[in-house]
Amino acid sequence: MTDQEKDILQQLLHNEPLFNTVRKIFYETIEKKKPEETDDDAILGEKYRAYLTAQKIIGESFTNLLSYRVEKKSINSFNKSR
Repeated sequence: MTDQEKDILQQLLHNEPLFNTVRKIFYETIEKKKPEETDDDAILGEKYRAYLTAQKIIGESFTNLLSYRVEKKSINSFNKSR
């Protein structure tokens, strides 16, 4: 990951409303793909398992993203020259 990409990622991770909006869009997209009732239970089961897998992958991805968040600590310096 380049330094520019890391900076952009930090901006996203430190802007909670923006991060939550992005997360919401991903989950809404998954919900739109939730399988509907069909006559074939095998096909419905296959689609539902794919839906659950997508939810799990997206959830784990956002958890992983949060692990990249870097907190910048404010260090009070002591000026010894005085």
